[in-house]
Amino acid sequence: YQRRVHGESVKLRKNYTMSSSFVWGCFLGLFIRVGAAKAARRSLTWKAWTIPGNMLMFGTASSFIDWLRRIHLEDACRSEERAELRLIRNFLDSVPAGEEEQYKDLYLEHAVNPQRI
Repeated sequence: YQRRVHGESVKLRKNYTMSSSFVWGCFLGLFIRVGAAKAARRSLTWKAWTIPGNMLMFGTASSFIDWLRRIHLEDACRSEERAELRLIRNFLDSVPAGEEEQYKDLYLEHAVNPQRI
């Protein structure tokens, strides 16, 4: 799909690939299971059916944590953009009478909807 960025049309491509956080979480679950077996001085075949369960549990948990991190980062970026636009618009509102011509381009970029022109 397309999005307008600073007046230019930019094509954005959706990324549908799985992140590697699931795989790293699976490895973490495996290493924790191996560490628990070593700490208990048991062989790796001790409760062997729990190994895939640990891997899936840690993989799912790490994917969820990565997803939450990305959502919060996106929200932080959006709020930063809104704050920047608010500062620019407040500046444009405070321009004294007679000096509007100097900031015409900035005004047209931020205060005027380009689809109405």
